[in-house]
Amino acid sequence: GAIILMGHVLLRRGQIREAREHSLWALQQDPSSVRALHLMAHIKARTNPFLGLWWRFNAVMTRLGETRLILAMILMFVVYRVGTQVLKDMELGTAAMWLSFAWLAFVIYTWIGPTLFQRTLAKELEGFKLRGDF
Repeated sequence: GAIILMGHVLLRRGQIREAREHSLWALQQDPSSVRALHLMAHIKARTNPFLGLWWRFNAVMTRLGETRLILAMILMFVVYRVGTQVLKDMELGTAAMWLSFAWLAFVIYTWIGPTLFQRTLAKELEGFKLRGDF
């Protein structure tokens, strides 16, 4: 626990390499440690802005709970649809088209983000070796 906590402290201080070392150290002690994997995921989110954005969005959305999450997603869709219609009514078809492209990009991003994040984390951990006496 102390190793993982120190890893989080180092990550907060911006010492990413040292935080990663603490995460790997904790994983050597317990490869199934959810907290150590969580720290590694935080480190990965910090080092990759594309995946980090998804990680932060996902963290916010999961804190809402299931009912609020569904309501938030419905609200985002309604805002998108109303915004598109308002832009069309104002004869700003190009802006409405760009808003539609932005919405499509958001949907694709939230669809493939978890898979990409999981793959990069797995790639990071595949080079990780356990102690021989474990």
